[in-house]
Amino acid sequence: AMDNLKMCLPGFSTFARNRCRSRFTTNLAYLIKAGIPVPGALRTAAPTCGNEPMERALLTAVPALEQGERLAEVLGRTRQLSPHDLQIIATGEESGTLSEALDRLSRHYQNEVKGGMKNLANVLRIPMYLALGTVVAYAVGGAAKAYFNRVFELGDEMMNF
Repeated sequence: AMDNLKMCLPGFSTFARNRCRSRFTTNLAYLIKAGIPVPGALRTAAPTCGNEPMERALLTAVPALEQGERLAEVLGRTRQLSPHDLQIIATGEESGTLSEALDRLSRHYQNEVKGGMKNLANVLRIPMYLALGTVVAYAVGGAAKAYFNRVFELGDEMMNF
């Protein structure tokens, strides 16, 4: 449920989706470079994406890969990667440079995630400053109130003396 919520939040969904895609493509590229067959690499890389619905969708593609279908076609049916990503993967498959194509996708998504983190930090900076300022103002106000209450109490005692 939490994964579905992350994918539905405006502004955060793109960041979360890119983070999952980055993890998946990075691990898939490493596994393919290591010489693991594509179905086994997909079966191993899918759980590392960090998103349960995406993982389930990717794992449904493994039987089709074992039947000899191409990776780009199978991933296209899962609808977890963009059409542009699928074209890059298809080109990598056809040219025999699948791991390099996945590396490029991984770097692209890593850059997107870094940019998203910077934007998120910039957006959250102002509300955080406002919240911190409110806490400090409340603390200073409470201390000032206690101080002046004591001063007035002493003043009243002096007047009644």
